[in-house]
Amino acid sequence: MLRVILLVLVTCGAARAQVRAIGVGEPRPAQHHHHHPPAGLGIDIAFGWAGQRNGPSGWSARLDYEVLPFFDPSERGGLFGFQPGFEVWRSGEDNWGFSLPVGVVGGVRIFPMRLTLGVGVDAIVIDQVDDDTGFGLYAPFALAKLGVDVFGAQVGADARIGYRWQFGAEDHTRWQLGIYVGYTMSPSKRSMPLR
Repeated sequence: MLRVILLVLVTCGAARAQVRAIGVGEPRPAQHHHHHPPAGLGIDIAFGWAGQRNGPSGWSARLDYEVLPFFDPSERGGLFGFQPGFEVWRSGEDNWGFSLPVGVVGGVRIFPMRLTLGVGVDAIVIDQVDDDTGFGLYAPFALAKLGVDVFGAQVGADARIGYRWQFGAEDHTRWQLGIYVGYTMSPSKRSMPLR
């Protein structure tokens, strides 16, 4: 008889372990969905003085976008990302140009200040200097920005220096110094999951 009972238990599977169900009142283990650092997206407008070697000075205007895969939303944090844009400049009658700058930037934010440094290239350059028009690709530049950053709203100083190499005209160095205003959006601390 004992053999029959053991045979029935083995074939029915009643002796297998059962999964323990979690009750309604029991706390669930914490889940972490924080797969990457917070990101930031922004835009800023810069306007100011522009000059060139062996040529007249004038003005420049630029529209920059910020794409920041790393952007710490705390009062003390860092940032790293890319800054594509569109730029125009003019220095008198026969001196003008435009370009599509793309920079790689990094910086720190210590409330209420932000410092950003970077390097990049003007992917496309069209310049006319002394009635001589040239076309260039991937002209290098360096940038620095220092400003006030309060809850993402910014205002500050913007400086750039670049070497415009081009076909059809002489290469030349350009520098810019101006002011910028902008805004960076980022996830709020309240929406970030707890660690």
